[in-house]
Amino acid sequence: MYAIQLALNLAWPPIFFSGHKLGLALADSTGQAMSSLVQHTHCILPLHSHAVLMCPGELSHLTYALDMQHC
Repeated sequence: MYAIQLALNLAWPPIFFSGHKLGLALADSTGQAMSSLVQHTHCILPLHSHAVLMCPGELSHLTYALDMQHC
């Protein structure tokens, strides 16, 4: 799961800044948000129930980043 998030995170700057492919960058960011949600609910939550408290902050940051791509 970490490798997927890392790959999506590393792919976003060249897509957005160099390629100016806004649709693909939006898909990449949506994938980051979804993989983060899956990671928190399926990987981290069973190990430590308080870790899920980090999820709203991270998802709000990703939602804000997604919203900024539409401006």
